[in-house]
Amino acid sequence: MYNSWKLQEENIIALARQKIYFDLIKSSIYLTNSESTYQFHFENDKVDIEYLRIPFEAIPDSVIKIRESEISSFLKNNRDKYEIEESKKIEYVFIPDVASELDENNIKINLEQLKSGFNQLNQITNSTEYVEGFESVENYSDFIDVHSEVSWDSIYKTKQELSGSFSDILFGLNIGQVFGPYKDGNFYKISRMIDKKKEDNLNKVLIADVIKEIIPSNESSNDNYRIASQVEFDANNDLDLNASNEGLRVNTFESFAEFDEGIPGINNSRQVIKWVYEKNSRTGDVKRFTLSDGYLVAKINESNKKRLPLLDDVRDEISQILILDKKYEYLNNKYKNNASIKGISDDYDLNIENASAVTQNDPILVGAGIEPYIIGSAFSLEPNEISKLLKGNNGIYIIKLISKVIEEDSTIDQLSSNLIYDREVERLSNLIPEILESKAEIIDNRSFYY
Repeated sequence: MYNSWKLQEENIIALARQKIYFDLIKSSIYLTNSESTYQFHFENDKVDIEYLRIPFEAIPDSVIKIRESEISSFLKNNRDKYEIEESKKIEYVFIPDVASELDENNIKINLEQLKSGFNQLNQITNSTEYVEGFESVENYSDFIDVHSEVSWDSIYKTKQELSGSFSDILFGLNIGQVFGPYKDGNFYKISRMIDKKKEDNLNKVLIADVIKEIIPSNESSNDNYRIASQVEFDANNDLDLNASNEGLRVNTFESFAEFDEGIPGINNSRQVIKWVYEKNSRTGDVKRFTLSDGYLVAKINESNKKRLPLLDDVRDEISQILILDKKYEYLNNKYKNNASIKGISDDYDLNIENASAVTQNDPILVGAGIEPYIIGSAFSLEPNEISKLLKGNNGIYIIKLISKVIEEDSTIDQLSSNLIYDREVERLSNLIPEILESKAEIIDNRSFYY
């Protein structure tokens, strides 16, 4: 209790220190008049424009040619975007430790015997005696305590509260009638109607269950263990993981961080990741793991340093980027100094659109999307001036400035300045942890404890 309180006290002190530190940084933030003025105009100046958007798809891909060398150069020049972190690649086989079909049949046979009654050997008298079944036994509560793997809750339930797909059958049983065995999730059950009543204008029933969990028998678990051991033996002898059992599925997984939670879809597999990143683990190493619901045999196939991806893996993505750039170049070359909104509109059978009261702070063109570069370019024009062709996010544009409203600096009152300052403080405050992290030398030891 004391240790828990002490830990809580330390956390409170740490949070208080952090708040003081952040408050000191916030108090040092200063917004100059020029910065306030810039932000004010960014949010409040407006333009009305006439524009034509030529969708990229309006220019057929067939007129564009992309060379392999261009893709390769783009990849190298954009290394930061495409570089793959160092990684470990494994192949593995998972052998679930689950009940076999024979195991399930044996569970059902056992429940059938419990339902109707059975003979058993009395160890004391060494004689056979008959055990009354669930459908006729009077003390069903004691019967459940002895033979069920799940205790009985003895609660009256409505039909909606009964087990899934068998609710109609269970609710319709007569008092004393037994139904089952039937499968409910990971259990087999036999159920007996004990009582029926009406409560709060609702029909309710009291049903008692004898429940057996569907778990593998010792024989099945031993078989699964032998399969996993054989896979491990084969892998250690440079054979395929499924060399002795072609029915096993060999999977691959690439981990990019030593604190990955585990292999997707495999419960309790964090220990596999820890092993892969251990100092003594090497490419070619093999290990068998006992997990919560089966066995996993893994082999380390690759230990990769930071690298660029194979060209084939990013060819389509980069080609698409280059195609858009070249379509822009294509239109520029096609129209050169003869670009006009009306002429291009006629050539591509496109409608000329209008946008009113657009700000740089909210650079959205209805029907086109977010286009900050296009809106920013509009502010550089004079009324009735037509832009050159511009490459946007969602197409190629040509715009004509209809009007531009530049707010007077004198309209920047103290309230506006305060609002701008408060937003800037909030923005910078959110960046503090990121900035501190970028300047700090952090050693990540999470993998030692997790």
